[in-house]
Amino acid sequence: MKKRLKTLLKGIMGGVCNSIGGWLFLRAKTDLNSIAFASFLFTTGSLFISHWYFYLFTGKIGFLLEKDDDLRTSKAIDLVFGLLGNILGCIVMGFLIRFAAYDTNHMLFQDLQKIVDLKMNHDWYEALILAFFCGLLIHIGVDGLRRIDNPLGRYIVLFLCIGGFTLAGFEHAIANMFFFALNNTYTWQSFLSIFIFIIGNSLGGLAVSGVRLLVSKE
Repeated sequence: MKKRLKTLLKGIMGGVCNSIGGWLFLRAKTDLNSIAFASFLFTTGSLFISHWYFYLFTGKIGFLLEKDDDLRTSKAIDLVFGLLGNILGCIVMGFLIRFAAYDTNHMLFQDLQKIVDLKMNHDWYEALILAFFCGLLIHIGVDGLRRIDNPLGRYIVLFLCIGGFTLAGFEHAIANMFFFALNNTYTWQSFLSIFIFIIGNSLGGLAVSGVRLLVSKE
């Protein structure tokens, strides 16, 4: 149980770091009117997570297939605790920033409302596809961080993949949790959207991992 609580705590910190990246994204998008620079700043959350070995569900799910069968159940349980931690971290950060940072009439919150509306108005298959490609890029970035020996090269791959999915408008479940919490959006539609995003992110990460394992066996 101690191991699970540790995973939960690391998941909370993963959600906090991802939320920091999300907040920087919103500030740059609104104040600087630059989606490219905003996408770059979003990657800071991933940098914090990778440096401190925090837990982010979307960066871990793809590696479920790479574990031995006798360890896969334990890894799946870790994913549940890690995801719960991510959710808690995003909710807390959303509440605290909304409480302390700005009047909700500020232009940033008007932009945030547009972002949240867009994410919740996807048809289910649109949300699934956009989340799938996000999960695909996340797994490539995290796997590159693990496998590339060159210290600069490994972080370039991570930044390109994370910044790339943000710039492309792909859907990241954990980041969206923060956006919904910051916007104080807790509805059945928002919960359903997050669920679809989680499924899509998971399928994307597992697809890359599965194909690579299949090819490596030939």
